[in-house]
Amino acid sequence: MARYSRFFYSFGWVAAGILAMVAIAGIGEAAAMPWLGLAAIFLVLVFTVSHMATFYWLAWGVRCPRLAAALFIPVYRVNFGWLVPIHNAMCRLRAKVGPGRELFRGITHLRQGELEQAVDAFEQHARLSPKELAGLCCAATAFAKLGRYGQALRYLDTAVRQGAHPDVLVFRCLTLLVVGATKEALQDIDAALLLNPKNPRYYYFCALALVQAGRVDEALEVLKGPGRPRRFHLNWWPLSVALQAKGDAVAAADARCRALPFLTAMRMLDQMPWNEAPEAETLARMGKLDQAEKAIIRTLARNPGDHEALVVEALLRALRGETEDAVESLEQAARKNPFVVVQAAQDPAFAPIAASPGFPALLERATQDWQARLLAIRSRPGIAQSGA
Repeated sequence: MARYSRFFYSFGWVAAGILAMVAIAGIGEAAAMPWLGLAAIFLVLVFTVSHMATFYWLAWGVRCPRLAAALFIPVYRVNFGWLVPIHNAMCRLRAKVGPGRELFRGITHLRQGELEQAVDAFEQHARLSPKELAGLCCAATAFAKLGRYGQALRYLDTAVRQGAHPDVLVFRCLTLLVVGATKEALQDIDAALLLNPKNPRYYYFCALALVQAGRVDEALEVLKGPGRPRRFHLNWWPLSVALQAKGDAVAAADARCRALPFLTAMRMLDQMPWNEAPEAETLARMGKLDQAEKAIIRTLARNPGDHEALVVEALLRALRGETEDAVESLEQAARKNPFVVVQAAQDPAFAPIAASPGFPALLERATQDWQARLLAIRSRPGIAQSGA
Protein backbone atom coordinates (compact mmCIF):
# COMPACT_ATOMS: atom_id res chain seq x y z
CA MET A 1 0.00 0.00 0.00
CA ALA A 2 2.86 2.38 0.80
CA ARG A 3 4.08 2.33 -2.80
CA TYR A 4 0.71 3.73 -3.91
CA SER A 5 0.40 6.31 -1.13
CA ARG A 6 1.45 9.22 -3.35
CA PHE A 7 -1.19 8.27 -5.91
CA PHE A 8 -3.97 8.12 -3.32
CA TYR A 9 -2.78 11.37 -1.75
CA SER A 10 -2.88 13.15 -5.12
CA PHE A 11 -6.20 11.58 -6.05
CA GLY A 12 -7.71 12.68 -2.74
CA TRP A 13 -6.65 16.27 -3.25
CA VAL A 14 -7.97 16.34 -6.83
CA ALA A 15 -11.30 14.85 -5.71
CA ALA A 16 -11.58 17.33 -2.84
CA GLY A 17 -10.74 20.19 -5.19
CA ILE A 18 -13.43 19.14 -7.67
CA LEU A 19 -16.05 18.89 -4.90
CA ALA A 20 -15.08 22.31 -3.60
CA MET A 21 -15.33 23.79 -7.09
CA VAL A 22 -18.79 22.34 -7.68
CA ALA A 23 -20.06 23.49 -4.27
CA ILE A 24 -18.72 27.04 -4.50
CA ALA A 25 -19.77 27.42 -8.13
CA GLY A 26 -23.28 26.44 -7.08
CA ILE A 27 -23.23 29.05 -4.32
CA GLY A 28 -22.10 31.68 -6.80
CA GLU A 29 -24.86 30.76 -9.22
CA ALA A 30 -27.48 30.82 -6.46
CA ALA A 31 -26.28 34.26 -5.42
CA ALA A 32 -26.45 35.48 -9.02
CA MET A 33 -22.69 36.12 -8.89
CA PRO A 34 -21.10 33.59 -11.27
CA TRP A 35 -17.73 35.35 -10.93
CA LEU A 36 -17.65 34.16 -7.31
CA GLY A 37 -17.65 30.56 -8.43
CA LEU A 38 -14.96 31.18 -11.04
CA ALA A 39 -12.75 32.94 -8.51
CA ALA A 40 -13.22 30.12 -6.02
CA ILE A 41 -12.36 27.52 -8.64
CA PHE A 42 -9.16 29.40 -9.46
CA LEU A 43 -8.15 29.69 -5.79
CA VAL A 44 -8.88 26.03 -5.07
CA LEU A 45 -6.76 24.98 -8.04
CA VAL A 46 -3.89 27.27 -7.08
CA PHE A 47 -3.82 26.23 -3.42
CA THR A 48 -4.20 22.51 -4.15
CA VAL A 49 -1.54 22.42 -6.86
CA SER A 50 0.85 24.60 -4.87
CA HIS A 51 0.46 22.39 -1.79
CA MET A 52 1.13 19.22 -3.76
CA ALA A 53 4.06 20.80 -5.57
CA THR A 54 5.80 22.08 -2.46
CA PHE A 55 5.12 18.83 -0.61
CA TYR A 56 6.82 16.69 -3.25
CA TRP A 57 9.53 19.25 -3.90
CA LEU A 58 10.44 19.31 -0.25
CA ALA A 59 10.24 15.57 0.30
CA TRP A 60 11.71 14.33 -2.98
CA GLY A 61 13.57 17.18 -4.62
CA VAL A 62 17.31 17.60 -4.33
CA ARG A 63 17.41 21.27 -5.28
CA CYS A 64 16.40 24.34 -3.28
CA PRO A 65 15.05 22.58 -0.15
CA ARG A 66 15.22 25.89 1.73
CA LEU A 67 12.89 27.57 -0.76
CA ALA A 68 10.52 24.60 -0.63
CA ALA A 69 10.55 24.72 3.18
CA ALA A 70 9.77 28.45 3.14
CA LEU A 71 6.81 27.89 0.81
CA PHE A 72 5.43 24.78 2.47
CA ILE A 73 4.07 26.23 5.72
CA PRO A 74 2.09 29.17 4.24
CA VAL A 75 0.51 26.84 1.69
CA TYR A 76 -0.14 24.21 4.37
CA ARG A 77 -1.87 26.77 6.57
CA VAL A 78 -4.15 27.76 3.68
CA ASN A 79 -5.04 24.14 2.98
CA PHE A 80 -5.37 22.85 6.55
CA GLY A 81 -5.53 25.87 8.89
CA TRP A 82 -9.31 25.80 8.85
CA LEU A 83 -9.22 22.39 10.56
CA VAL A 84 -7.71 23.83 13.75
CA PRO A 85 -10.70 25.97 14.91
CA ILE A 86 -13.06 23.15 13.92
CA HIS A 87 -11.06 20.66 15.97
CA ASN A 88 -10.98 23.03 18.95
CA ALA A 89 -14.72 23.65 18.73
CA MET A 90 -15.47 19.91 18.56
CA CYS A 91 -13.32 19.26 21.65
CA ARG A 92 -15.09 22.02 23.59
CA LEU A 93 -18.48 20.63 22.53
CA ARG A 94 -17.59 17.04 23.48
CA ALA A 95 -16.31 18.34 26.84
CA LYS A 96 -19.87 19.43 27.67
CA VAL A 97 -22.08 16.73 26.18
CA GLY A 98 -21.89 13.05 25.39
CA PRO A 99 -19.74 10.24 26.79
CA GLY A 100 -16.09 10.84 27.60
CA ARG A 101 -16.63 14.45 28.63
CA GLU A 102 -13.67 14.42 31.02
CA LEU A 103 -11.36 13.14 28.29
CA PHE A 104 -12.27 15.97 25.94
CA ARG A 105 -12.15 18.50 28.74
CA GLY A 106 -8.59 17.37 29.38
CA ILE A 107 -7.71 17.61 25.67
CA THR A 108 -9.14 21.13 25.59
CA HIS A 109 -6.99 22.15 28.57
CA LEU A 110 -3.96 20.45 27.03
CA ARG A 111 -4.36 22.34 23.75
CA GLN A 112 -4.51 25.58 25.72
CA GLY A 113 -1.40 24.79 27.76
CA GLU A 114 -3.34 24.37 31.02
CA LEU A 115 -1.47 21.24 32.10
CA GLU A 116 -2.57 20.93 35.72
CA GLN A 117 -6.24 21.21 34.74
CA ALA A 118 -5.63 18.68 31.97
CA VAL A 119 -4.10 16.22 34.45
CA ASP A 120 -7.12 16.54 36.76
CA ALA A 121 -9.53 15.88 33.89
CA PHE A 122 -7.57 12.90 32.58
CA GLU A 123 -7.34 11.35 36.05
CA GLN A 124 -11.11 11.68 36.47
CA HIS A 125 -11.60 10.06 33.07
CA ALA A 126 -9.21 7.23 34.01
CA ARG A 127 -11.28 6.52 37.13
CA LEU A 128 -14.45 6.34 35.03
CA SER A 129 -12.90 4.43 32.10
CA PRO A 130 -9.77 2.73 33.45
CA LYS A 131 -9.24 0.56 30.36
CA GLU A 132 -9.53 3.19 27.62
CA LEU A 133 -6.17 3.56 25.86
CA ALA A 134 -6.84 7.11 24.67
CA GLY A 135 -7.40 8.34 28.22
CA LEU A 136 -4.31 6.55 29.56
CA CYS A 137 -2.10 7.95 26.80
CA CYS A 138 -3.47 11.48 27.16
CA ALA A 139 -2.80 11.37 30.91
CA ALA A 140 0.75 10.16 30.23
CA THR A 141 1.26 13.04 27.77
CA ALA A 142 0.22 15.65 30.33
CA PHE A 143 2.30 14.14 33.14
CA ALA A 144 5.37 13.86 30.91
CA LYS A 145 5.07 17.49 29.84
CA LEU A 146 4.98 18.45 33.51
CA GLY A 147 8.17 16.42 34.07
CA ARG A 148 6.35 13.86 36.22
CA TYR A 149 7.68 10.87 34.32
CA GLY A 150 7.03 8.31 37.05
CA GLN A 151 3.29 8.96 36.82
CA ALA A 152 3.42 9.07 33.01
CA LEU A 153 5.07 5.64 32.93
CA ARG A 154 2.51 4.29 35.41
CA TYR A 155 -0.29 5.08 32.96
CA LEU A 156 1.67 3.70 30.02
CA ASP A 157 2.50 0.49 31.89
CA THR A 158 -1.21 0.06 32.57
CA ALA A 159 -1.99 0.58 28.88
CA VAL A 160 0.68 -1.93 27.81
CA ARG A 161 -0.60 -4.56 30.26
CA GLN A 162 -4.04 -4.26 28.69
CA GLY A 163 -2.88 -5.48 25.31
CA ALA A 164 0.57 -4.15 24.32
CA HIS A 165 -0.81 -2.14 21.41
CA PRO A 166 2.21 -1.18 19.27
CA ASP A 167 1.34 2.53 19.39
CA VAL A 168 1.43 2.43 23.19
CA LEU A 169 4.80 0.65 23.11
CA VAL A 170 6.12 3.37 20.81
CA PHE A 171 4.79 6.10 23.12
CA ARG A 172 6.45 4.45 26.11
CA CYS A 173 9.66 4.11 24.09
CA LEU A 174 9.69 7.87 23.55
CA THR A 175 9.05 8.55 27.24
CA LEU A 176 11.88 6.22 28.24
CA LEU A 177 14.21 7.86 25.73
CA VAL A 178 13.51 11.30 27.20
CA VAL A 179 14.56 10.14 30.68
CA GLY A 180 17.62 8.26 29.43
CA ALA A 181 16.36 4.68 29.83
CA THR A 182 17.75 3.78 26.41
CA LYS A 183 17.95 0.02 26.89
CA GLU A 184 14.29 -0.22 27.91
CA ALA A 185 13.27 2.12 25.08
CA LEU A 186 14.98 -0.14 22.52
CA GLN A 187 13.10 -3.13 23.94
CA ASP A 188 9.79 -1.34 23.48
CA ILE A 189 10.45 -0.18 19.93
CA ASP A 190 11.69 -3.65 18.95
CA ALA A 191 8.48 -5.13 20.36
CA ALA A 192 6.38 -2.60 18.45
CA LEU A 193 8.19 -3.37 15.19
CA LEU A 194 7.61 -7.10 15.70
CA LEU A 195 3.88 -6.39 15.98
CA ASN A 196 3.78 -3.97 13.04
CA PRO A 197 7.00 -3.95 10.97
CA LYS A 198 5.44 -2.06 8.05
CA ASN A 199 4.62 1.14 9.94
CA PRO A 200 7.19 3.72 8.74
CA ARG A 201 6.39 5.99 11.70
CA TYR A 202 7.86 3.48 14.15
CA TYR A 203 11.28 3.77 12.53
CA TYR A 204 11.38 7.42 13.63
CA PHE A 205 11.68 6.29 17.25
CA CYS A 206 13.85 3.31 16.38
CA ALA A 207 16.43 5.59 14.76
CA LEU A 208 16.38 8.03 17.69
CA ALA A 209 16.83 5.18 20.17
CA LEU A 210 19.75 3.74 18.19
CA VAL A 211 21.47 7.14 18.01
CA GLN A 212 21.01 7.66 21.75
CA ALA A 213 22.47 4.19 22.34
CA GLY A 214 25.55 5.16 20.29
CA ARG A 215 24.63 2.82 17.40
CA VAL A 216 24.68 5.53 14.76
CA ASP A 217 25.56 3.30 11.80
CA GLU A 218 22.58 1.06 12.57
CA ALA A 219 20.34 4.12 12.77
CA LEU A 220 21.52 5.29 9.35
CA GLU A 221 20.85 1.85 7.90
CA VAL A 222 17.30 2.01 9.25
CA LEU A 223 16.82 5.46 7.73
CA LYS A 224 18.16 4.30 4.38
CA GLY A 225 15.80 1.33 4.36
CA PRO A 226 12.35 0.93 5.96
CA GLY A 227 12.58 4.28 7.75
CA ARG A 228 13.71 6.42 4.83
CA PRO A 229 12.26 9.94 5.01
CA ARG A 230 10.51 9.59 1.68
CA ARG A 231 8.20 7.02 3.28
CA PHE A 232 7.56 9.08 6.42
CA HIS A 233 8.63 12.68 6.03
CA LEU A 234 9.18 13.42 9.73
CA ASN A 235 12.09 10.98 9.54
CA TRP A 236 14.19 13.84 8.16
CA TRP A 237 14.58 14.84 11.83
CA PRO A 238 16.15 11.59 13.17
CA LEU A 239 18.23 11.50 9.99
CA SER A 240 19.61 14.94 10.86
CA VAL A 241 20.39 13.74 14.40
CA ALA A 242 22.16 10.63 13.10
CA LEU A 243 24.15 12.56 10.50
CA GLN A 244 25.20 15.13 13.10
CA ALA A 245 26.36 12.34 15.40
CA LYS A 246 28.29 10.87 12.47
CA GLY A 247 29.98 14.23 11.88
CA ASP A 248 28.41 15.00 8.48
CA ALA A 249 27.39 18.60 9.21
CA VAL A 250 26.41 19.49 5.63
CA ALA A 251 24.01 16.57 5.14
CA ALA A 252 22.63 17.10 8.67
CA ALA A 253 21.87 20.74 7.85
CA ASP A 254 20.01 19.71 4.69
CA ALA A 255 17.96 17.15 6.64
CA ARG A 256 17.09 19.74 9.30
CA CYS A 257 15.91 22.13 6.63
CA ARG A 258 13.56 19.48 5.26
CA ALA A 259 12.40 18.38 8.74
CA LEU A 260 11.43 21.84 10.01
CA PRO A 261 8.26 22.41 7.94
CA PHE A 262 6.97 18.93 8.70
CA LEU A 263 7.51 19.53 12.44
CA THR A 264 5.53 22.76 12.14
CA ALA A 265 2.77 21.12 10.11
CA MET A 266 2.34 18.25 12.58
CA ARG A 267 2.22 20.65 15.52
CA MET A 268 -0.79 22.53 14.12
CA LEU A 269 -3.12 19.59 14.83
CA ASP A 270 -1.14 18.13 17.72
CA GLN A 271 -2.47 17.89 21.27
CA MET A 272 -0.11 20.72 22.27
CA PRO A 273 -0.04 23.17 19.33
CA TRP A 274 1.66 25.77 21.53
CA ASN A 275 4.73 23.56 22.08
CA GLU A 276 7.32 24.95 19.66
CA ALA A 277 10.38 23.51 21.42
CA PRO A 278 11.24 20.93 18.69
CA GLU A 279 11.05 23.60 15.98
CA ALA A 280 13.02 26.05 18.10
CA GLU A 281 15.80 23.51 18.60
CA THR A 282 15.94 22.89 14.86
CA LEU A 283 16.06 26.63 14.16
CA ALA A 284 18.82 27.09 16.74
CA ARG A 285 20.95 24.37 15.18
CA MET A 286 20.36 25.97 11.78
CA GLY A 287 21.78 29.24 13.15
CA LYS A 288 18.43 31.07 13.17
CA LEU A 289 18.78 32.15 16.77
CA ASP A 290 16.31 35.04 16.74
CA GLN A 291 13.52 32.91 15.29
CA ALA A 292 14.28 30.15 17.78
CA GLU A 293 14.18 32.58 20.68
CA LYS A 294 10.77 33.91 19.66
CA ALA A 295 9.42 30.35 19.47
CA ILE A 296 10.79 29.53 22.93
CA ILE A 297 9.34 32.72 24.42
CA ARG A 298 5.91 31.72 23.09
CA THR A 299 6.24 28.21 24.51
CA LEU A 300 7.40 29.36 27.95
CA ALA A 301 4.56 31.89 28.05
CA ARG A 302 2.15 28.92 27.99
CA ASN A 303 4.17 26.74 30.36
CA PRO A 304 6.90 28.63 32.26
CA GLY A 305 8.33 25.43 33.71
CA ASP A 306 8.57 23.59 30.40
CA HIS A 307 11.85 21.71 30.82
CA GLU A 308 12.16 20.88 27.11
CA ALA A 309 11.86 24.57 26.24
CA LEU A 310 14.34 25.46 28.98
CA VAL A 311 16.89 23.12 27.40
CA VAL A 312 16.49 24.90 24.07
CA GLU A 313 16.79 28.23 25.89
CA ALA A 314 20.07 26.95 27.36
CA LEU A 315 21.20 25.93 23.87
CA LEU A 316 20.47 29.41 22.54
CA ARG A 317 22.39 31.02 25.38
CA ALA A 318 25.32 28.64 24.88
CA LEU A 319 25.47 29.43 21.17
CA ARG A 320 25.51 33.14 22.00
CA GLY A 321 28.29 32.70 24.56
CA GLU A 322 26.05 33.48 27.55
CA THR A 323 27.46 30.55 29.50
CA GLU A 324 26.28 31.40 33.02
CA ASP A 325 22.72 32.01 31.83
CA ALA A 326 22.85 28.74 29.87
CA VAL A 327 23.86 26.84 33.02
CA GLU A 328 20.99 28.47 34.92
CA SER A 329 18.46 27.35 32.29
CA LEU A 330 19.87 23.83 32.33
CA GLU A 331 19.67 23.74 36.11
CA GLN A 332 15.97 24.66 35.99
CA ALA A 333 15.32 21.92 33.41
CA ALA A 334 17.31 19.36 35.42
CA ARG A 335 14.91 19.67 38.36
CA LYS A 336 12.34 17.82 36.27
CA ASN A 337 14.63 15.71 34.07
CA PRO A 338 18.32 15.53 35.07
CA PHE A 339 19.14 13.51 31.97
CA VAL A 340 19.09 16.72 29.91
CA VAL A 341 22.34 17.81 31.58
CA VAL A 342 23.98 14.47 30.80
CA GLN A 343 22.94 14.88 27.17
CA ALA A 344 24.18 18.47 27.06
CA ALA A 345 27.61 17.36 28.29
CA GLN A 346 27.87 15.09 25.22
CA ASP A 347 26.49 17.63 22.73
CA PRO A 348 29.10 19.72 20.83
CA ALA A 349 26.60 22.59 20.61
CA PHE A 350 26.85 22.99 24.39
CA ALA A 351 30.66 23.02 24.32
CA PRO A 352 30.88 26.75 25.23
CA ILE A 353 29.43 26.09 28.69
CA ALA A 354 31.89 23.29 29.57
CA ALA A 355 34.34 25.84 31.01
CA SER A 356 31.66 27.66 32.97
CA PRO A 357 32.37 27.50 36.75
CA GLY A 358 28.93 26.14 37.60
CA PHE A 359 28.65 23.43 34.96
CA PRO A 360 30.90 20.64 36.43
CA ALA A 361 29.03 20.74 39.75
CA LEU A 362 25.67 20.76 37.94
CA LEU A 363 26.74 17.79 35.80
CA GLU A 364 27.82 15.80 38.86
CA ARG A 365 24.54 16.45 40.70
CA ALA A 366 22.47 15.73 37.62
CA THR A 367 24.30 12.48 36.89
CA GLN A 368 23.69 11.20 40.42
CA ASP A 369 20.04 12.24 40.29
CA TRP A 370 19.58 10.67 36.86
CA GLN A 371 21.10 7.35 37.96
CA ALA A 372 18.81 7.27 41.00
CA ARG A 373 15.75 7.98 38.85
CA LEU A 374 16.87 5.41 36.29
CA LEU A 375 17.07 2.78 39.03
CA ALA A 376 13.53 3.70 40.14
CA ILE A 377 12.28 3.40 36.55
CA ARG A 378 13.85 -0.03 36.13
CA SER A 379 12.39 -1.32 39.41
CA ARG A 380 8.96 0.31 39.21
CA PRO A 381 5.98 -1.86 40.29
CA GLY A 382 4.40 -3.98 37.58
CA ILE A 383 7.21 -3.56 35.08
CA ALA A 384 7.70 -7.31 34.77
CA GLN A 385 4.11 -7.70 33.56
CA SER A 386 4.20 -4.68 31.22
CA GLY A 387 6.64 -6.11 28.72
CA ALA A 388 9.62 -3.77 29.01
